[in-house]
Order: sequence, then structure tokens, then C-alpha cells
Amino acid sequence: MRLLFVFCLDLLLSFNTFAYSKQRIFVSNIAVDAGIEIKHSELNSLNADLLIAIRRNIGKKYTLLDADNIEELLPLGESLENCVDNCIVSIGRKIQAHITVGSNLSKVDDYYLLYITARKTSNGEILGKERIKSKLFSKVSLKIKEIKILRPSLNLAKKIQAKKFDIEKCAYSLWKRNMNSDTFSFIVHYHLRGLVFKGEFHSIQAELQTINEEFQPTNEENSCLTSVLESISIDRIKDENKKEQKIFSFPISESWEKERDKIFLSKVIKLIRKKSIVMGAREAVIPRPVDFNRRGAKHGRFSRRAFDYALANRSGRLLKCIEAEHGRFPEKALLEVAISVAWTGRFLNARFVGGSGPGMECVFRAIQGLKISPFSGGDKTITLHYKVK
Repeated sequence: MRLLFVFCLDLLLSFNTFAYSKQRIFVSNIAVDAGIEIKHSELNSLNADLLIAIRRNIGKKYTLLDADNIEELLPLGESLENCVDNCIVSIGRKIQAHITVGSNLSKVDDYYLLYITARKTSNGEILGKERIKSKLFSKVSLKIKEIKILRPSLNLAKKIQAKKFDIEKCAYSLWKRNMNSDTFSFIVHYHLRGLVFKGEFHSIQAELQTINEEFQPTNEENSCLTSVLESISIDRIKDENKKEQKIFSFPISESWEKERDKIFLSKVIKLIRKKSIVMGAREAVIPRPVDFNRRGAKHGRFSRRAFDYALANRSGRLLKCIEAEHGRFPEKALLEVAISVAWTGRFLNARFVGGSGPGMECVFRAIQGLKISPFSGGDKTITLHYKVK
């Protein structure tokens, strides 16, 4: 009797020691509805197939417990007979399992229906569900081998997204060196075993194969990114030591856009002021006629044809500006560009109506150097309308 007590005590102690080393999953035997006639051997085979499928899906991360190896751990008076749903969760708590898997086999309109449900033991939360439907019982056994319940997924994108705020901190200094970029990209290197071991920012001008070091990520920036990514673990079943990599791209945050617009707008204003002072001093020496309609006046009226002809030389640049601006405001179906021309014929300024700072700078630079013949009637402002899809 004493030897039996010592054996049971050792069994419980060894269970508790081993139980806390890994998370535990309890898989209950499949409950069969009354009226379904299947052989005892067929049911045992189906339970075995279920265990094999669950063990394959969970890998080595969990300890698997089934109905046969928990009988000794059940409190007196507890039984697994006719135990389904909440009853299985309750049993799971008593044997210190973290997750329970319960199954129920029923038959409706000549179809066998097998429902498999995985629940979190602490609160009964459903972690996964699967249903198998077949007219033949033999096919139920085949389909149970393909179940995906509790199978871990890569979920790398979601885990990267959750770290976006920390990644932005690492990318900020790189983005500041080239504010024209609307996104920042980085490469994540990882093992199939689930270890993210390295991160490196994608060169802002990698597609141009530039050698300008200003646009290349520094070692400090890549180290910062790697330190953020090292906290991410990925569930994978494969044990190969193969390495993989993926490229991720994030749009810049709204606060970055505002900062860029503010800086670019101040640059545009400085450029306009600087050019206006220089050109204004140059034009001040040109005597401006008081009456342009008097006989012998050298200047005719403003020519829209001459304006369009001069602007056609820069149509390629303007279209690039419009495409970029549409990318910033995809909801806008119409973009308007206002272009001012001095009476001397010089193109003074161009701007998007209600546009962004980078857009203002882009169209302003696109029209620099354009000129038409002087005209009477004072300065002109022409607004061009561009429909975008």
C-alpha cells in the first residue's frame, strides 16, 4: 500500500514538473451522438487520427494529453463519459491544461458531421473551429488528417505592423535625408525555425542604383531596426535551418507629411522671394508703358496660344508632378494648377490649388525659365484643370 502511495505521489510530482515546462493541450475523445452506429474499432481509429493531426499541427511547442493518460489525474467522481463543450474545459482546468480540444460526431440527412473545437481553458475562448462533412464514414477519417486547427501560421506581417511605431523611430533619420519619399522599406531576414535575426532598411534610391551615401542606411539605423525585430518570434513547424527574407514597406506617417509640407513650403517661399527680388530688379530697368493701346505700342495682348506653346515644352515635368500629387490625394478627381505670368512674359509662379508642399515645389520648378513675348494689360494668372483617375 505504501509503495502504491509513493508511486502515485511520484507520478503527480513528475507531471507537475513536466507540465510547467511546456504549455499543455488536452484532446478529449470524440463524443458520438445517440443513434449513430459505428464500430468501436472505427471510433478508436478516428480518435487516433485526431491525435496525430493535432500533434502534427502543434509541433514540439506543446505537451499533448489525451483521455487515456489523464484518467489517473482526474479528481474522484469525475468522468469523461458524455463530457462535451464546457465540461471538457472544466476538466482541462482541473488537470492544468492550457487548451482543450473537444469533438462531436453527429449525423444529419445521411451526412456524417464532425465538429472540432479548440478552447482556451482559462476563459473558454474559442481558438479555432473545424467541421468535416461526408456521406461516407471512411472519408471522415481521411479528412480529419487534413485539419488545420491549432496549426501555427507565419503571421509575420501582423507582428511587423504591431512594431510600426518603433520601426518609424529607427527610420526617421534616414527619411529626413530624402523627404521626397512617401514610403520607407526594409528587409526582414529570418529562419524557418521562427527566429528573426536581422533587419536592414532598403536604400531609398536602390532602384536607381545610386552611389550617393546620403541616401544609404547607416549601421546605426540598421542596428536599431534589428533590435526591434529581434523581439518578434514566428511559429513554424519546419526544422530546416534555411534562411528567408521579405521586404516590407510602410507609408510615412501623417506627422511626417505635415513636417515635410511645412519644410517644402518654406523652401518654395524662399525661392519665390529670391527670384522675385532678382528678376524684379532686372525688370525695373525696363520702362513700362503707361498706355499699351496707344499707337506705336510695342506690346500686344496676352496670347493664350503662345502660353500653351511655351508650356508644352514642360508638359512631361508637369505630368510627373500631377501623378505624384494624385498619389498624395487619391480621392481627388480634379487637380488644378494656377500659373502666373508677368507682363514681361516671364513665368512667375505655379502652384496646386489646395495642394501639398512637395507638389507646390514640383510645379514651381517645372515652369522655371519659361517666357513668352511681353504683353499689355498687366500680369496674368491661368488656372489649368487636370482630370485624374
